[in-house]
Amino acid sequence: MNLNLAFVLLKLERFREAMNHCHQVLKLDPPNLKAKYRLSKAHIELIEFQQASEIISEVLSGSANNREFLELQKELRVKVRI
Repeated sequence: MNLNLAFVLLKLERFREAMNHCHQVLKLDPPNLKAKYRLSKAHIELIEFQQASEIISEVLSGSANNREFLELQKELRVKVRI
């Protein structure tokens, strides 16, 4: 349920609230990739690039070929350059 709420809140651009729901999921299920992905997206949208980078790097260190996180890493790199 928290992941679904996080998804909707991201779409509504309510990023802090989305992050709260992602954190709730990660407390119960620390390796949850969907929660980490949505949390990273929220950090990127809030221009919290360092936090997003840390999450993305952590995931890619364990799964270097994760397509979604590789794309998210590219998105982050583009935003950092702007």
